[in-house]
Amino acid sequence: MTQPLTPAEKTSSQTEISGIPGVPSPPAWWPRALSKAEFRIALHRKGWTLSDAAFVWGISLASASRIAANPRRTRHWLLALQALPEIGHSERLALRAARQHLQPPPTPKPVPVTPAAAERASEDLCAEVECFESVACHRVCGIAEEGDADGFIAEIRGDGRQLAYRVTFPAGEDWFPQTDFDRYFYTTGRILNAAERAHLTGEAHATE
Repeated sequence: MTQPLTPAEKTSSQTEISGIPGVPSPPAWWPRALSKAEFRIALHRKGWTLSDAAFVWGISLASASRIAANPRRTRHWLLALQALPEIGHSERLALRAARQHLQPPPTPKPVPVTPAAAERASEDLCAEVECFESVACHRVCGIAEEGDADGFIAEIRGDGRQLAYRVTFPAGEDWFPQTDFDRYFYTTGRILNAAERAHLTGEAHATE
């Protein structure tokens, strides 16, 4: 007959698994925290774009972008990322076709937001946008076309929900308040070095 483990034996067994006395290790599927860059790398390795993931998750691209950019995102988004299957080119095309059929183009309209409602906004949507971080365009605006991914944040002003960003693309640059930034762009998690910024700024000036 098997004898039950003593408390000391239980502690020893747990330590062997987790390396921490008295603390069992999490299950194998437990997600680890990911940085902005790691989140996007994991997504792309599975063959997904952020736009396609946002469609499957049932959220806007702006929300998906801010979740991807927030290293303090809640765990269920990491589990949602884990759950995405690996897809190939043909599956990606089928997903795009479904997206175009089921998801009509967004028609932005002003929606009043009270201060109380703004305070209740989820922390998942509070991305840490950094100066010199690269950005991509997901809707045509005055300085970029949809799909352009060679822009960066040149300057940030304000605080809290009154932030504004000076966004630079080869075609030019302009200031965007937070709501407009989310409407037209998403961050990629990569910080451009001085040489990369000088290259883009030189192209922008050449077109003026």
